[in-house]
Amino acid sequence: MNSPLNKEVQALMEAAHDRAAKALGLTCSGPLAWGFLGVTLGRRAGDRWLRVSRTAKRNAGRKHGEGIAGASLLVPAAVPRPRLYGVHDWTDGEWAFEAEVLDYVTHPAVSPDRADIDHDPGLPDEWWADLRQALALLSEAEGVKVTVRDAWIERAFPSSSTSRHPPRWCG
Repeated sequence: MNSPLNKEVQALMEAAHDRAAKALGLTCSGPLAWGFLGVTLGRRAGDRWLRVSRTAKRNAGRKHGEGIAGASLLVPAAVPRPRLYGVHDWTDGEWAFEAEVLDYVTHPAVSPDRADIDHDPGLPDEWWADLRQALALLSEAEGVKVTVRDAWIERAFPSSSTSRHPPRWCG
């Protein structure tokens, strides 16, 4: 479904994944699982999963409450998810890398080829009840990441008192 942007990115991420596995004492096997444009790379390591991601060096450093490590701190333990066992971070050249070791999930994906569900997957009522319970717990978790900032909203949707022209969709 996803693949690295080019051979250079592929080599970079495969080397980073190998480095993380060695640092964390893991032996990986099985197929590589690429994230969007090769920004992440995951692979099975026994009953664990090793996921490595990269970003520009200027963005190095985990932000409190964000990502997998942040979720392990902020999301209630009753919300089912792979357990986080360890992390390993480093910079190399222009890149910063973050590696996480998680449970390897053996359950098949409900929708393996797309992000939405376009047909009834035939799951039992108990599965849906568990999902509703997990979502209710998740909705109570503290969030830290701001996706849309106030300054953007003010630019995108100026109020009539600060704009000489109302938005085009107003009548």
